[in-house]
Amino acid sequence: MMPRRRLLSAPEFFTLAALAATACGGASTGGHAPEASVAASAAAQHEFREIHRRWTASRPSERGRLEPLLRAFVERHPDDGRARVARVYLAFLYVQRGRVHEARALVKQVRSGPSGATRDFAAVVEAAILLREGKADQALSVLLPLEGKIIDPDERFLFGEQRVTAALGARRPASALRAMRDWLAETAPEERDAVRGRVLELIRQVAPEPLFRTFTELASEKGAVNANPDRERARDFMLPLMAERLTDVAIERSDGQLARDLLDTGLPWFRRGKRGQELALIAASGSVLPRIVGRSLGLVLSVGTLDQRRRSAEVVAGVARALGLPASAADGEAVQLFTSEDDGSAHGVPRALAALAGEGAAILIAGVDPTTAAAAAKYSANTGIPVLLLAHAPGGGGQERVVGETPEREAEALGAGARALTLDRPVEVGSRGVACDVEPSAAGQPRFPVQTWKRDRIDGVLVSGNAACARDVARESQETGRRVTLGLGLEAGELFDQLEPAQPRFAVSAGAFPHRKGTPAPESLERLVARSGHAPSWFTTLGHDAALLAKVALAELPLSRVDDARAVTDLHRRAADGLGRASADLWSSDQRGFAGKRVLPRTLGTVIWGRKP
Repeated sequence: MMPRRRLLSAPEFFTLAALAATACGGASTGGHAPEASVAASAAAQHEFREIHRRWTASRPSERGRLEPLLRAFVERHPDDGRARVARVYLAFLYVQRGRVHEARALVKQVRSGPSGATRDFAAVVEAAILLREGKADQALSVLLPLEGKIIDPDERFLFGEQRVTAALGARRPASALRAMRDWLAETAPEERDAVRGRVLELIRQVAPEPLFRTFTELASEKGAVNANPDRERARDFMLPLMAERLTDVAIERSDGQLARDLLDTGLPWFRRGKRGQELALIAASGSVLPRIVGRSLGLVLSVGTLDQRRRSAEVVAGVARALGLPASAADGEAVQLFTSEDDGSAHGVPRALAALAGEGAAILIAGVDPTTAAAAAKYSANTGIPVLLLAHAPGGGGQERVVGETPEREAEALGAGARALTLDRPVEVGSRGVACDVEPSAAGQPRFPVQTWKRDRIDGVLVSGNAACARDVARESQETGRRVTLGLGLEAGELFDQLEPAQPRFAVSAGAFPHRKGTPAPESLERLVARSGHAPSWFTTLGHDAALLAKVALAELPLSRVDDARAVTDLHRRAADGLGRASADLWSSDQRGFAGKRVLPRTLGTVIWGRKP
């Protein structure tokens, strides 16, 4: 009798996914033509049966020993139906070991073959490769086409968990929550207890703002016409779990706004018993009550738009680098990092900042664009809590300090670089001039008006957009046979050392940014470049500098937790004063700190490709 399966870890998921493909014999799914997987010979069949037996009997950490057997099987029986499954096994092992290039080659080979279960699970391994590379959005795009195609209950069980994991990794909480509902709905009865336990854990990973938004959407769908009965049952199971989690957050953080939102739904989960009374008291008391928990730093991740998500991800990398994470997480005297999401709604930034203040962060970092920076500056003015802004915002009158740069100063530096190279008629792309997200006029045509530039003998393009935008401008202009000189603004500056040598260019410079080979830079920056193989982006640089200055300022604060309102206010004032005095080796400025100013002083210049500094 086969033992009952337990819920799988991510590595085990890919293992059993491939095994499910084997066990099903490559059964047709979603209209696919049948896929033969019976061994071409008795010897091959016997050989693979033994590999399969040892694979299933081994722990994930032990399966690497099967690599020689798998490779030998593929070499001896390259055209056997089981060889495709063996290649999926090998790809899985390679992903575990970080050999993503070899894994991708095997996946490509399997996916180019006949359709069926094996090819579908090769796609799952491809998603694992993308996740290992930090490309959660692309991983999710690989997994989503499999939705509705996987019929076997065991395969649905595996697919459901991975789809949820990918959606969470791609920071799509609403999609993740709906994927949890679908996973519950499509799971075989004998597996539901395990899935329910896992869903309960995963719900806790979703920030309260998107959790509440999706909760209200699911609650409003009750009794919809032609509703799927399985989904209805799954939804009815999830709603109380989501309500419980939201209640926990509102009470733990004393979040008055969230408590009011929950009570305003009129749903009974939020009005029953002692916890309902607590919500009512918190709702009546006002907003989140700040506290200080040791030396803690709060970071707002804005995820409302693609640009905000990209910038936030880059900021996280810089903050983690400055704080020494994840290694420093276990150090009780190190700065601890809290994060919260701004969903892009009208009150997303202040609610995210309030949540961080309620968790105990003494200094906050926010504002990846002028809109979110302005909202964060207003929050600082209203609360007196120090906030470091990653984009420029008008003076808010609070304890905010600006680490970012103004578009006007960036434009002046780009213009100065164009004049230094005597560019005759440069055009602009990005926040000024042609938009970076411009669509081509027809299929197969370039996005940017490069033929017009060629006809008009345009000799320079000043890019105030991101690196991907600048790369596209370079490629499309090159394809016309006429290279233009690129002026790289701050967000595009990471490309300065990465474009091909023949591409003429210059970049706006600020401190050690952009990183240039052979140019003196802080030791921490050189270590990062040596380890990662590429220069940091502008927002990674800003995140690093903001966190480094915050780290210095927080070193003056006690390690204990403080809840008394007067003492908390005093510590916020001390943290703000510490930021004004903080001094460190920064990446984005030739200065070492704010020196008492509201805006981080820095000199913007230009660096020209091919010229010695």
